[in-house]
Amino acid sequence: LAGAFYGLRVCGDAPETRAVVGALAAKLEECHEPLNGQAMANILYGLQNLTDSPEVKAVLRAILPHISACKQPYKTYEAAMALQGLRGCTEASSEALAVLAALTAKVAACQETFAPNQLYMAFSGLRHLGPGPEVRALISSMRPHLELAATQANPGRLRHVLTALEGVGGPEAEACVEVLRRRLGAMAAPEAPALGGAEAAAPASLPVGWSVHRHEGRIYYAHEVLGSQWTRPRDVAPQAASSSPGPPAARPSAERGGREVEKVATVVPEVHGLPAGWSLHRQGNQVYYSHSIHGSQWSMPGASLPDGWAVHVGPCGRTYYHHEQHGSRWEMPC
Repeated sequence: LAGAFYGLRVCGDAPETRAVVGALAAKLEECHEPLNGQAMANILYGLQNLTDSPEVKAVLRAILPHISACKQPYKTYEAAMALQGLRGCTEASSEALAVLAALTAKVAACQETFAPNQLYMAFSGLRHLGPGPEVRALISSMRPHLELAATQANPGRLRHVLTALEGVGGPEAEACVEVLRRRLGAMAAPEAPALGGAEAAAPASLPVGWSVHRHEGRIYYAHEVLGSQWTRPRDVAPQAASSSPGPPAARPSAERGGREVEKVATVVPEVHGLPAGWSLHRQGNQVYYSHSIHGSQWSMPGASLPDGWAVHVGPCGRTYYHHEQHGSRWEMPC
């Protein structure tokens, strides 16, 4: 039953979807087996694209006793999924507010710390529920998790959480927004004086969107989306006779053996099966794929993405992949 609800997460708010929800609500009402946190998270998560309707309200009424009866502590991802499932509900739904109040007790009892992407999921479920006491109580329970995340997460993830919170009303939400804005302001590196010598020429060869600065005598590099770092960013490989874009930055990792790729890239003349506009390049004994608009990547373009992943192009022009639960990454997910 929980799996059937979970399958509705990609369905729109169509009459056919609501008919299925109504039938499942009747089954849920007849269910006398205890539900664990994962099952309840899947049921509510499946409702996220549905607005207030008699069918959705019937599900919320049917699941409320199960939430209250569950003695096992929720895991943070279960609480986040359950809360995100309410994002189509409004403050006019007393059933949604009752479920929110029950979930607040589960959040308060969570023994783990919410990750930034889980905070985003939880707060996005509150956008249309108004600034009432139920929403205010939930945000108060989430604030310790948010303050801890603010000291550990990178600026990009904090901005992601901020976008969700800015749509929530009430003084508690505004206080949390202020916490994030102060933290983001503190994380922003100060503007540097003009550089001289070799570093003055460096910005011309930096990847798109990056700039070079000096802080307390040290050189660092900043990007509006990706944040700041001490190491010089690289996403273009040294090239010989080819003007094709280079591969993605070869960050030190187990895959790369902890070394950045330094070999000259060459173009492979023709490859069958690539989408239009893509070309294959060889760098040493590795290959990568390049496109004049979408940039470069190690994985072969055109492969189907796993469920829940979507492809985007960032402000810097690079292609990246995003999943609502797992966050964003440059590499194509398998």
